[in-house]
Amino acid sequence: LGPSQAAMEAMATGSLQEALERLQSDSVATSGAGLEALRDWLNDQRNLQRADSDGEIYPTIVNVLMRFMRRQVESLVKAGGKKFTFRTEGATLMLQTLRSASKSGRRGGGGPARLARVQRKLWEHIEGVLRCEAVAQRQSSVLPYYCRMVRELAEGGAMGYMSDLRGEFLHRMLDDLVKMPLGDALSAGLEAIAQVLRGADGDPSAEVAWLCSRVVSIMHAHHKYAQHASSCLAAAALRCPFAYRDWLLVDGNADQLASAALMAWPGKASDSLEIVLRMAFGFGSPISLQSASAFVPLVVDTLDTMVRSEISDSASTPMAFWSLRVVRVADLLAALLLHTEASPAGAARK
Repeated sequence: LGPSQAAMEAMATGSLQEALERLQSDSVATSGAGLEALRDWLNDQRNLQRADSDGEIYPTIVNVLMRFMRRQVESLVKAGGKKFTFRTEGATLMLQTLRSASKSGRRGGGGPARLARVQRKLWEHIEGVLRCEAVAQRQSSVLPYYCRMVRELAEGGAMGYMSDLRGEFLHRMLDDLVKMPLGDALSAGLEAIAQVLRGADGDPSAEVAWLCSRVVSIMHAHHKYAQHASSCLAAAALRCPFAYRDWLLVDGNADQLASAALMAWPGKASDSLEIVLRMAFGFGSPISLQSASAFVPLVVDTLDTMVRSEISDSASTPMAFWSLRVVRVADLLAALLLHTEASPAGAARK
């Protein structure tokens, strides 16, 4: 006969306890073995099912990993320019734990309800790593994982994860994310900003003006981040439309946005960029006729490509309606024509 259910659960709990004890060791070899053991434990679906019913497991893992990563950062700072082996696996396992806890919450498990008890310390730990100059200069590869932790917590806003991120704390977090180094860290930071704006607990309108200006500057300077940047702008526009409108009405902002969007407009328009521009024209923002006119052929080409694609795809299946995507781009084209022509009749003719 195999081991009983109780014995199997005891072994699983024992293996987790052993892994966490190793992680707290000052020995590099021992803590490294603890990371590997914890990774194996988290990758076993049976263990995650047990964690759903035991509200202490996820917060305990997060607490131990926070201490481990804090020691890593402190050692990196003390090392100065000297060689130091930084274990990013701690950050990957923390992100994996947060994702497992969030899934548990969506299934109705007990994990995230208890995880809320450590969320304040978790937010403070994340902020400390994001703001650490030594990490940014010598170990920036860990930053994307911390940005994704912010995004994961923001996606769990309905479970109360965002309740601590308010006021000045929210401002500092957004400022840290938008200042991430170029590369994967900035991409992940912009994705996190968009999700934070969507899931913010309270009204983030006070952050919209400076944040939109900063994000548009990134679009101008680094075209490769345009997709992520436009997601931030769309999130701001949809969550705080009046603050977005007020920002657009400040001299120069609307044309700065239009200029950045012109450079970023891909062959196939992104949903976010469509939203940003449609709302801008809907608010009557003072985008120059020159900028708006330059958009018209780009949007026409995009609409033409999308329509041809849908016609081709519907060759075997009759199509009753255009997709919502085509309708949105057509709506943007109509807004552009109304903006650039002297009268509605002239826009209709064109």
